[in-house]
Amino acid sequence: MRRFALLAGMALLPGSVASASAEPSTVQDRVPQVLLVPVPGSFVLPVAMAQHPNSDDLYIVEKTGTVRAVRGGLVLDPVPVLDISSEVSRDLEQGLLGLAFSSDGKFIYVNFTNTAGDTRVVEF
Repeated sequence: MRRFALLAGMALLPGSVASASAEPSTVQDRVPQVLLVPVPGSFVLPVAMAQHPNSDDLYIVEKTGTVRAVRGGLVLDPVPVLDISSEVSRDLEQGLLGLAFSSDGKFIYVNFTNTAGDTRVVEF
């Protein structure tokens, strides 16, 4: 979880790497404004998030093997968008760990550890 937070933080700070720019800047000039909005509902071990390429919908990845859609700060449906919990190992650092969309948004790619302990990347 710390690694995800660190990577997300680095992605939000485009000026965090030293640049060859001749003009000095302040930290305030380089840091984008971010608004954190709590999402009502209970998530079970959320580990990742992705935005659908054709909308503002967010997809929350739960380590236990489910993906839930959020729109406007609300969970869209109590039924998960994707549920592969029967195929996912939940030991220690295993589970459903990542999600990405195809560029056109028609496919979801997930990274998970299966019940045999093997890492799988699968398209849905």
